[in-house]
Amino acid sequence: MFAAIAQSARNVHNESLPQSLLASNAAAGQPSVTLVSGGGGIFWKGKVCTISAGATSESVTVLSIAGDVVTFTTNLANAYTTAAGAKLA
Repeated sequence: MFAAIAQSARNVHNESLPQSLLASNAAAGQPSVTLVSGGGGIFWKGKVCTISAGATSESVTVLSIAGDVVTFTTNLANAYTTAAGAKLA
């Protein structure tokens, strides 16, 4: 029984978090990002997310979602580019 519980815990730990790539670059100082088509559907108001590209990342909290545009409660501290593989998770 304990083996099954341990395996279940490993499976949950290894699952990837929902994430979406940015559809366009996001400048520092702006409060929102545009995700690739359908990306907005995996986030919700109040969700704490991580936006990242390469070695740069920060935590953001979702204020609202309109289609694939996600707006945060604060402005971004850093810029994120699609060329660097920017994503929201």
